[in-house]
Amino acid sequence: MHYIPRISTAHTNLTSYLAYKEKGKEILELNKEKIEKMKIELDENENEIGDDE
Repeated sequence: MHYIPRISTAHTNLTSYLAYKEKGKEILELNKEKIEKMKIELDENENEIGDDE
């Protein structure tokens, strides 16, 4: 029988972890952008409400 080398579980887990980590960074960046937009919208809305009084 010939020995067939397999990718170790640890290596697979590490690769998966690094991929998720990268994806997580992208998601965090997108969320930061969304939060900034929401803050701006909130500020604009507060200004509009303030003008009515």
